[in-house]
Order: sequence, then C-alpha cells, then structure tokens
Amino acid sequence: MKNGGKYYLDMTQENYYANIYEKAGSWFGEGAERLGLSGSVTKATLKNLFRGFSPNGRAPLVQNAGDKNRQCGWDLTFSAPKSVSVLWAAASPALRLEIEQIHGDAVKDALSELQRVAGVTRRGKGGHIKEKADLVLAALSGRNKQRAAVRSEGDRMNH
Repeated sequence: MKNGGKYYLDMTQENYYANIYEKAGSWFGEGAERLGLSGSVTKATLKNLFRGFSPNGRAPLVQNAGDKNRQCGWDLTFSAPKSVSVLWAAASPALRLEIEQIHGDAVKDALSELQRVAGVTRRGKGGHIKEKADLVLAALSGRNKQRAAVRSEGDRMNH
C-alpha cells in the first residue's frame, strides 16, 4: 500500500471506514492499544498513521514519516463463504447480529495469529535489519456489502 494510503483515505470520503451505511470501522490490535486508539476509525487519524505519524499527526513513528512512497500497510480481506452471506440474507435481525459477531470474532482471531507469527519490521539504514514486530495495528471496516451494492440492496458478501 503506497501513496500514503490514498486509496483508503479516498474510501473514507465514501464512508468505507467511517461508515454511515453500515457499522463504522474500529481499531484493533496491540499497536492500536499502545497508541491509545479505540472506538471508531476517523479519516484524520487514519491519514496520520498512513503517513507514519502519531494519531494526532505531531510525532513521527517511523524514519520515513511523510514520504509519499513509504509502504504504509497491507490490505487484508477476510471473506466469509457465500453460503454465510446467503444465510445472513434470510436470517432474522437477531441471527444476523450473531452471524456478524461470529465473523468479526474470526477476523480478530486471524489478526491475532498474524500478529503472533508474521509480524516483521525493518530498521536501520535502508531497512536492512529485520526483526519480529509483536504488534498489529488494524482499522477494521464495518463493511459487509460489495462496493457496488453499498447504496442499494445489492448482492451481499460478508467480509
């Protein structure tokens, strides 16, 4: 994810993370905890983090903070099987909430495992020193519809 996360910041203008059509996005991971992030994702905070700065934008968190070509993150999508989305569409409101909770818990479990086994950071000149990163900072989207279906009752895809 290059270009300061512009793609994702543009989506916040379309209410992808700060969503008005579905649940707002939320912060997750030890990185979020260490930075004091909780509650709903805001465009300003997301932009500061993509640029490599603290949530308030005042302090650099990485050597190349502000560099428009820095690698600011990775996009991961955790999609439930289509059968889950079909079940959700036919479910009562109470069961829909339960399905969404189960999927959300599975996403958090997967991110926790990713944090445990795959986190790597680079430091030193040119980032040549690689070491284990014991924290993940994630902005979880509240989105459950495909982008084309956001403003309509289009094809549901729980993700």
